[in-house]
Amino acid sequence: MFSVKNIFLYFVLLCLGAAVMYFFIHQEVTDDKTIVVDKESLYYHSLFRYGTKHDSFNDSLGHLDGEHLDDLVADYVRDEVMFREANHRELGEKDSVIRAWLIEKMELLVHGMMLERVVMTEDEKRAHFEENKEDYFILPNYTFAHVFFDSKKHGAKHAMELAHLEREDI
Repeated sequence: MFSVKNIFLYFVLLCLGAAVMYFFIHQEVTDDKTIVVDKESLYYHSLFRYGTKHDSFNDSLGHLDGEHLDDLVADYVRDEVMFREANHRELGEKDSVIRAWLIEKMELLVHGMMLERVVMTEDEKRAHFEENKEDYFILPNYTFAHVFFDSKKHGAKHAMELAHLEREDI
């Protein structure tokens, strides 16, 4: 007979089976031979290749005619094929230049993550400065002051008085 436990068990198994089938049917087809070209990949390609900024990329993408868009896509696909082939051949594995470049890139990424944009009012900036003055102080190495008053024009005594008025440390 059908009990509540059995009905619940069949229901759970049916749902689980449906979820597994959905996962396999709707799984994205990605392999080493598929190159997905979308707006995001074209943006990063354009940024890397041409230094295009996000706003100008969005503006120009909408105005590209078919031929220029085809050229951009072909350029991206060619670069992606070259990149994948280089990885497949392990060209960067024991290359000190590639290694140094990757380390530098990771340092930039880590540094970029550490730098968050902080918005502060002038009062907050002043308070932060006052609390952390020692972080901003640099010991002087050399100082030089030059105050010139022509003794022929003013007389030696008067020139010295003018210099003392200008700079108290003379």
